[in-house]
Amino acid sequence: MRKEDYQSEAYEKSEWRHGLSFSACRNVLIQDLAIEQTGGDAIYLGTAPGRGPNRNVVIRRVDCNGNHRQGISVISAEDLLIEDCLLRNTRGTAPQAGIDFEPNAPGESLVRCVVRNCIAENNAGTGFQFCPQTMNSSSPLISIDIENCVSRGNTQHGIHLCSAPKDAPRGLLRISRFTSDRDRMAGLSVQFNPWDGVRIEMKDSELRDCARNDTFFPPIYVQGLAAGSLPAGNIHFERVTVRDDVDRPFMRLRDEGGNGLKDITGEITLKRRGVTKVVRLDDARLREFVSEWKSRK
Repeated sequence: MRKEDYQSEAYEKSEWRHGLSFSACRNVLIQDLAIEQTGGDAIYLGTAPGRGPNRNVVIRRVDCNGNHRQGISVISAEDLLIEDCLLRNTRGTAPQAGIDFEPNAPGESLVRCVVRNCIAENNAGTGFQFCPQTMNSSSPLISIDIENCVSRGNTQHGIHLCSAPKDAPRGLLRISRFTSDRDRMAGLSVQFNPWDGVRIEMKDSELRDCARNDTFFPPIYVQGLAAGSLPAGNIHFERVTVRDDVDRPFMRLRDEGGNGLKDITGEITLKRRGVTKVVRLDDARLREFVSEWKSRK
């Protein structure tokens, strides 16, 4: 496809000129392709009225390169495997992510989705993005595994989850053996996820030289809820290393709503200019992270 043509005045503006689009399909194998320069996403997994999610989809060894909106968009899927894929150089219109899990309605599904051995690099947005804002507590439980993946040199975050603050969905986002390398914003960013919302587990992972030139985002960023009374949280770290040579707190906890933070646990190993320090995340340390960033205003 010819993305630059679609972006010109000769064409009506659109973000839907996908390379491959599937709606409520079953038993799909997408393998050994290069999908480049589309006017939308390389691959779009959508839905259709009354038809349910895509089921039993495998996307393997696909190079999604230089597309207009996303490398891959997942709107609704059950039993999805994405492995050994490149998600790179997305640039054109937001969100411009490598991969974006973003349902359009509460009844859609992100169930038993696995992303394994994939690289998201040089995208104008985030490497791996999760946006269940349209879902709620009645939605199917989210279950997504990110295994042995790399986010490298993206303009925004390595991993970003933005939930629904008023009636958040539940479930599990499990991140293991993940590397965020020189992403220009946070390696891990979590917004508006209440402590009883999606459980986020990160283990055996490294956030390396993230947000080096950003004065707002550190390597780990958590933003609380501005409305209601629920504290944000439900984030758990196990054997996570932050390599950061910038003189700053490596985590920012933003709680402008004053609802507090709850159930953020684990240990972070900080490596800075040859010095290694293990930071245990307890309530006292979390309060320090909040106050340290307030003092920087």
